[in-house]
Amino acid sequence: MSTLNSKEEVKAKFNINANVEYGEPSYVRFIVHPVIASNETCSGVHIGNLTGDEVTVFDELAERADEILAKMDKYVESGDHEGVELVDLLVISDGNYRLCLDTDGNVEHKDSAVLQELLDIIEL
Repeated sequence: MSTLNSKEEVKAKFNINANVEYGEPSYVRFIVHPVIASNETCSGVHIGNLTGDEVTVFDELAERADEILAKMDKYVESGDHEGVELVDLLVISDGNYRLCLDTDGNVEHKDSAVLQELLDIIEL
């Protein structure tokens, strides 16, 4: 994990072409804003968290954000998957990854400790 000061630093350090934005905050213990890499389609990769003035980055996801977003776009645009409108890749509190597939408002998710297992699901 890396610690940086802003989403702009994240974008520059990891050469992310996609948009890097702060998501909706969570107020469980501290105010935490997820840092999301996204593009014009409905896909997003959770690449870190903003807590206070510090951005903690999940290096593996940040380094591969553009590649993962391209796979997500191809998956959604292919039309081979009935009604999939949204694909998100998140890091959940136990450190595992979660792939969320939204089909007409019905969200299905799969969890794994191994990133590649989830990427294989959206590989065409």
